[in-house]
Amino acid sequence: MHGKTRVRLREEREMSNREKEDLERAIRGDKFWWVSSKQRDLVYVVALTSADFKKGKRFLARVTFLKKVLVPHNLAVYVRRGRVLVVSLKDKEPISVVTWPALYRLMKIDDELVYRVFATKPPKFISLSRVRSLFPNF
Repeated sequence: MHGKTRVRLREEREMSNREKEDLERAIRGDKFWWVSSKQRDLVYVVALTSADFKKGKRFLARVTFLKKVLVPHNLAVYVRRGRVLVVSLKDKEPISVVTWPALYRLMKIDDELVYRVFATKPPKFISLSRVRSLFPNF
């Protein structure tokens, strides 16, 4: 439990006041964003709860736009309120978890390049440092 608290505090220090306000507005406004402007099968949604309610072999999490998603066990450990899930609309299943500051950075990168990363072999968790390593030229 203590380790999770340290991680959460580290993330909050990375977020500016503007980013915190934007996250709050996204949650209140039930927002979602397309990963690619051309391909309409992957979306970013904000997690409203952690994925802690077990439903079969998956975990249930509440999110913006889609309301509820079933999260695989390997991603459930990363899902927390305020984190962003990359969800495939084909089966409404999350394929990756992204921190809010990392989403800001991903939005600035060419959306087709980001889409290719998520469509081919998506990383389970993407933090700001992971974005820098995946896309070193941006």
